[in-house]
Amino acid sequence: MVIIIFLAIGILGYGFHILGPNERGIVLTLGKPKRMVKPGLTYIFWPFQKIIRFTTELVEIKLPDTVVITAEKKISAKEAYGPAKLTIKASFFFRWPKEGPTAEADLITALDVIGDPNNTKNLTDLFEEPIREAIRTVAGKKSWRELTQEEKILAKEIAGQLGDEPDKDPTKIARIEDNFKVVIHEIVLPKELEDALLTPEITRINNIATVSKATADAKATGITAEATKKKTITETEGIAKARKELFEAIGKEPEDIQKEILLSLREMAQGPSNTILYQLPPELTEFLAKYPSIAGKAKKVFSKGKGTTA
Repeated sequence: MVIIIFLAIGILGYGFHILGPNERGIVLTLGKPKRMVKPGLTYIFWPFQKIIRFTTELVEIKLPDTVVITAEKKISAKEAYGPAKLTIKASFFFRWPKEGPTAEADLITALDVIGDPNNTKNLTDLFEEPIREAIRTVAGKKSWRELTQEEKILAKEIAGQLGDEPDKDPTKIARIEDNFKVVIHEIVLPKELEDALLTPEITRINNIATVSKATADAKATGITAEATKKKTITETEGIAKARKELFEAIGKEPEDIQKEILLSLREMAQGPSNTILYQLPPELTEFLAKYPSIAGKAKKVFSKGKGTTA
């Protein structure tokens, strides 16, 4: 008796199910769909009933790469495009119905068509080939230039192509005709064609880079030249000012100073010593103390003389 009670409790307890906010369910009674249940707690009479869950989130089916031979088109006398073999990478997105007066009937119909909606293989078998055939049909009527420039338009035309044959349209069969779209991820050109298209663009970018570098170099050269000019002017003005102060300090012109030094050195050189100690005028000593950088240069010049020390 106790065993029977526990068994009954287990059976009753197994009949409770909770659907999440992003789920809808179809209750099957003896294998036949009967009703739709919404999110929340629901009860079924197990094992005679069970629930098949449908997600209300976006479902993606990644399609295999589709190879397309594009059309040959002449746009004008100067512009024409030959056929090309392209690869189109695309996906198919859809949502199962979740609201509205026909939602229950739509989900029951979809369940009859595909079986378990959570089985990826069932979805792929229903949608993949018809959509790829629509891609080949639409893309095959366009030039490769049109395809690469109008991806969004291409996706809409592919979706429209599916509806041209209602009996074969998987979106109508599965009752999702108002909740789907085709997305083109990439259109892969043949390598030779891609290289031919890239070459002019690479040349254009290189030209831009060359002009930019030339402009930058010219600007830098101009700045450097201007800085050098300012430095030269500053140094020249400084030398002129120093010379003026030097002459004012000793009260003589350069020719007079040169004569006086040479005469003094000639007289002092008459003796037996190889070293001459020459006392600079006090005015010149004060001037050199005022401009130590000039004094350093003067010292180097005098040190290079043969047998003479300053």
